[in-house]
Amino acid sequence: CLGRMQGGIAVCSWGAGHFGQLGIGHSPNTGSGFDDDLEGPPQPITFTARPILMERLLPGAIGSTVVQIAAGDWHGMALTASGMVWAWGSNRSQQCGRKHKSSSRSSSSDETPTLVVPAPV
Repeated sequence: CLGRMQGGIAVCSWGAGHFGQLGIGHSPNTGSGFDDDLEGPPQPITFTARPILMERLLPGAIGSTVVQIAAGDWHGMALTASGMVWAWGSNRSQQCGRKHKSSSRSSSSDETPTLVVPAPV
């Protein structure tokens, strides 16, 4: 889920985030859930029940307020007052507006989605 604060001064996200659709980056703890278990690479935050501020979309970070937001199943988008579109989440079908690095992509349905953080499209 996405929420835009009045005036576009902030965007928050909550709910499922398995494919980066929360737009809040990665969890530093990827182990068993204990503070001392920090092995492995960072993983996307998979769920949050409470809204979390998307710091990457603050007006000071992007140079403009957010006027509209939209959420797909595995991605999200934001339109700023200056006309920039920001997208994040799964880019499996290029729904985040980024070309895939390899031109010889497999069309397999079990392919791992390309995860992207909020970035201009």
